[in-house]
Amino acid sequence: MKPYSDKLTQFLTENGAVLNNASGDNDPAVIEKLKQQYNVLTEETSKLVDKFEIENNRTALGLLMISQKIGSKEKSLDELKEEFSKYPAQLKKTKLGKKVQSLLTGAEGDLAIGGKLPDFKGLTPEGEELTLTDFLKGKKLVLVDLWASWCGPCRQENPNLVKAYEAYHDKGFDIIGYSLDKEEVAWKKAIQVDKLTWTQVSNLMYWDDPIVPIYGIEGIPASYLIDGNGTILAMNLRGEELSKKIEEILAK
Repeated sequence: MKPYSDKLTQFLTENGAVLNNASGDNDPAVIEKLKQQYNVLTEETSKLVDKFEIENNRTALGLLMISQKIGSKEKSLDELKEEFSKYPAQLKKTKLGKKVQSLLTGAEGDLAIGGKLPDFKGLTPEGEELTLTDFLKGKKLVLVDLWASWCGPCRQENPNLVKAYEAYHDKGFDIIGYSLDKEEVAWKKAIQVDKLTWTQVSNLMYWDDPIVPIYGIEGIPASYLIDGNGTILAMNLRGEELSKKIEEILAK
């Protein structure tokens, strides 16, 4: 995956600013060409994943891929449950099998709608420590967005977050980004290129970050829409689904 991921990351770094400003002063023909190039890159990645999944179906690797898809929303929970049902009983009884089953049934303790999102802490780009608890003070509605500069799907979703932030920030909506980056320069550059003007934190620890086991993170992007008390209202909403949910909650 790495060569494909690197190509996608490089493309977004070089062209993200133009794509994010698609409705601005840029030539529509240029925008359309960049979108087509982006689609080709993402299709290459998808084909590779699909091929690997077919070759490793009904194996522990297949289970691992199901667990990573749960947070990505590539497939519905019903579709993933159907896939999981076809796995051998001996695999379902393994530690990974039980983990996947737990994720599919939503039996994740506090990490479910109505539960309270665990606290975390990280450093802002300016080097100041910030906890979720401190950030939530005085807030009405917050999206906790887990992402990274090297994550292609995360960068693809960022324009939607920018749109939602600009539309609803003045009405009480806010975002805090938590990055699983490992290189400070890449992290800060992605923030600038993608125009992420909201609060950002990271420990620059990649998958060794303490939030990974606490939140049971299997893949990113992952997000949690919470109220000012940290209560989870929705999870892993993207694009128009996120905007609709924000509008619905703020209207109450």
